[in-house]
Amino acid sequence: TCRQVRTLEDVRAALRRVSHDERLVETVKAGLTRPESAVFVWGERGVAVLTILHSEIDGDFAWITYLQNEPGVSLKHDIGPVLTLWAEVMGVSRIAAAVDREGPWTRLTGMRPWKLLLSLEF
Repeated sequence: TCRQVRTLEDVRAALRRVSHDERLVETVKAGLTRPESAVFVWGERGVAVLTILHSEIDGDFAWITYLQNEPGVSLKHDIGPVLTLWAEVMGVSRIAAAVDREGPWTRLTGMRPWKLLLSLEF
């Protein structure tokens, strides 16, 4: 079950999942301390950090700052609805994400840095 991090145990679980990379640890910590951000956890490995970004041109939207899925879990059916609900509660109608410039995405997917992966309006 995907849930927003609200308890100390969930905080510990989220940090354990990204402890292999100091930059990801800082991303999760920022997601836990910013009022317009949230961290979600599921299963043994799943973690996501979302932040509301403000744009004069496109309007506000939820940005997936980091996402690490649990094997066998459907992002579309199991995780997406929870993230979408949070975005709606935060008053935005779009979620977006892109490839990280220095992350593992290029190696794993062959995609170029900063390529937009997701832009979902609801």
